[in-house]
Amino acid sequence: MEDILSSIRKILAEEEDEEGGDAPAEQAAAPEPEPEPAPEPEPVAEPEPEPEPEPEPEIEMTDVDEPEPEPEPLPEPEDMFEPEPEPEPVAAAAAPPPPPPPPPMPEPEPMADIMELTPDMVAPDAILSRPTSLHGSDVLAELARAILDRRDLPVMSSGDASLEGIVREMLKPILREWLDRNLPYLIERLVKKEIDTMVNRAEGLDNWG
Repeated sequence: MEDILSSIRKILAEEEDEEGGDAPAEQAAAPEPEPEPAPEPEPVAEPEPEPEPEPEPEIEMTDVDEPEPEPEPLPEPEDMFEPEPEPEPVAAAAAPPPPPPPPPMPEPEPMADIMELTPDMVAPDAILSRPTSLHGSDVLAELARAILDRRDLPVMSSGDASLEGIVREMLKPILREWLDRNLPYLIERLVKKEIDTMVNRAEGLDNWG
C-alpha cells in the first residue's frame, strides 16, 4: 500500500512541475484559474495483523484417555413361560387290510337239472299231476338247451372272448336260477288258464243247448 501511495504522490508532483513551467507564458496571454487541489486519496485501511497461532498444549502421557472397560454383560432374563413339550409323533395309521377277493363264479349246473321241480315249488292243490308237470318241464328244458346251444359264446380271431360272450356267460347261472324258480309256476298258470277257458266254453255250449 505504501508503494501505491508514493507512486500517486510522484505523479501529482510531476504534473505540478509541468504546470509551473508553462505558467509565465500563459499569464501574459490570459490569467488562468488556479487548478483545484487534487483530492487527497482516501486512507486505505491497513489489514489487521493475523493473530499468531496459539501453541498447542503438550500432551502428557497421563492425559491420554485410558480405554474404558467393557460393560459387563447383563444377565439373561429368566423365561417367564416354560416351553411347551413337543407333541409326540403320532404313529402312522395301520394300512387297511386289502379287500377280500370276489367270490368265485358259480359253476353252471348240468342242463338235465335245470327244470327239475322241487317239492316246495309244487303246490298241494296243483291241477296238473306230477308226471304231467315233469313232462312239461322236460320239454321246456330241451327247448332252453336248444336255445343255449345255438347261442354259443362268440370268439374273436385273436382268441379272446368278446364282451357280449362274457356277459352272456355271466348271466347264464342267473337265468337258470330264475327259470328253476319261476318256469314251473308259469307253466302251471298258463295250463290252468287254458283249462278254465275250455271249461267256460263247454259250459256256454251246454247252456245254449
